[in-house]
Amino acid sequence: MTAISARGAILDIFEQASAGSKSFVFASGKLTKVEVFSDEAMTDLHFTKDLTYNGNGELVTVLLTRAGDGSQWQKTLTYNGGGELVDVTVAPL
Repeated sequence: MTAISARGAILDIFEQASAGSKSFVFASGKLTKVEVFSDEAMTDLHFTKDLTYNGNGELVTVLLTRAGDGSQWQKTLTYNGGGELVDVTVAPL
């Protein structure tokens, strides 16, 4: 698998984790966890997304875990000194 096709496959996983019924967890006014279920009754957990923030309150990582096999992918967001998003990387763990 080439780097381009591997990247496409990883992005497909993040897209799959955006479909379905969702449960949201907030702490201190920030979204910290999203659970994605494959059914509307929310009994079949498909993916979990754990979100972390830096001291400036900027989202810095999204850890995606597939419930079926525990596979994980991490999206890392990088900001410049002015707080502007400058880079996003996605990689399997």
